[in-house]
Amino acid sequence: MNALTTLTTITLVLFNANLNAAYTGEGEGGNSSNASTVMVRRDLVGPDFLPVTNGGMILMREVRQTVNGFEVKVKTANGSLRMKGTFVDEQLTVANGVFSYYHDNGRLESEGRIEHGVKTGVWTRHDRAGNARGEKIYNGQTYEQMAVSNGWSAPQN
Repeated sequence: MNALTTLTTITLVLFNANLNAAYTGEGEGGNSSNASTVMVRRDLVGPDFLPVTNGGMILMREVRQTVNGFEVKVKTANGSLRMKGTFVDEQLTVANGVFSYYHDNGRLESEGRIEHGVKTGVWTRHDRAGNARGEKIYNGQTYEQMAVSNGWSAPQN
């Protein structure tokens, strides 16, 4: 692990500890007996938004249960938003709702709807400067379904 990765990890662990202390009421002037507090789970994830498995880039994933499912926000160490969306399940395996992805400079990269884990409808896309790029239209089929219906051959290894 290099020095930058170690420093980033320490910063995020302290960031996570401070956020959890504030949530539980252990932080400055907090009141842990507040019954209306929403439960928040925080995980360290990589650039693929999955749990960290190596010493690469580390992001903070916040998960909140809502009436619509589990709202997820992924942020960098400085608090810049990288992704937000909603999942049906607590394990975050079935995406469902509007999802937004952001460039590392904080500008919107893409936004669209995912229904039961499959992209659908029109997705808007933007470059790093915020300029609109061509929209992508998804018909609600998985990649495998599109490959079969379009007669695409399997990728060669």
